Amino acid sequence: MSTRKNICLTITSLAIGGAEKQCLLLAKALQPYHEVFVVIIKPQPRHPGHLAMIAEAKIEHHYLRGNPVRRIRDFAALLKKKKATLIFSFLPADNFYAAIAGGIAKTPFKAGGIRNDRMHLLKALMLRFLHNRILDFSISNSFAGARFFIENGFCPEKMLVVHNGISINTPPISRPPKPEIVIASAGRFVPQKDYETALKSIARLKEICPPETKIRYRIIGFGPNENLLRSQVEKYGLQAEVALIVNPGDMPELYRQADIYLCTSTFEGLSNTIMEAMAYSLPVVATRVGDNEQLVVHETNGFLTEIKDFQAIAQHLQALALSHADRIRLGQAGYEHLKLNFSYEAFQKQYLQIVERISSP
Repeated sequence: MSTRKNICLTITSLAIGGAEKQCLLLAKALQPYHEVFVVIIKPQPRHPGHLAMIAEAKIEHHYLRGNPVRRIRDFAALLKKKKATLIFSFLPADNFYAAIAGGIAKTPFKAGGIRNDRMHLLKALMLRFLHNRILDFSISNSFAGARFFIENGFCPEKMLVVHNGISINTPPISRPPKPEIVIASAGRFVPQKDYETALKSIARLKEICPPETKIRYRIIGFGPNENLLRSQVEKYGLQAEVALIVNPGDMPELYRQADIYLCTSTFEGLSNTIMEAMAYSLPVVATRVGDNEQLVVHETNGFLTEIKDFQAIAQHLQALALSHADRIRLGQAGYEHLKLNFSYEAFQKQYLQIVERISSP
């Protein structure tokens, strides 16, 4: 290992979300070897889980305040003061701030982040300009994302892929059989997650499962489509089966209580919530988007379907709901697959190699 570098990580806010979690995980992974500080563009919102991680890992962090001009000015001044040699950013907004402030401060290396396998046109055009003209490289958390953006004009020589990492803190779980099957989904209440297809799947599952099999579906998260989602629950007559759990305080306990994890996203990068579900030994039913195929091995630790195919999703959920043995077998296979291929240690090693490679003379 070479000399310690001064590394800045930047994220838009500490809202609940996968990018925010990966930013803090990277800070934790790098700080034994380098001087690391995190810059948060917006002081609110602040999720308690992220604050707890910052406190536990003793991560140095700074909030920017004021209008965008003041934030860029203060960000650049902080980069100069800290003599930062490398910036990692994660989301389009913080890619923009890091690129501009890093340019003003003459930070030698600036790395953007790509967290999905597609993007709104205007955001994609802005990010393409930053990637091709200002940033030194971008890191996609999925091969699918890297392919999509390269096909849409992003310089391929400046594109890297590093999958998300996860700290696995629990042993594999073997849940006892029970008459009530709990299916869980977690994520923002936004169109990308396609919860209407999930609800249609649950409605179909009610029709094809024996009456004695009680199904409960928990949708965990927050977001602008909360009221729409509640109306869709009523539309499909699922008030007795579906619960929305908004901004929960104890996600680990909700994963422990679940029996099956469901992801109906229409696009993704590498899903943090699927990884978290696998860390709690849950079998997964997911759409074939992003790098979900890297996580879910079809018929080995879960099932993959095409987007919006609620009939196939319901059939896979039925197979798992009616077989305790399959839920345990697939859930434990997922746990082992995650531990072998997506561990915190593998994530840490890849980023340390990137730092070493790009900052060496």
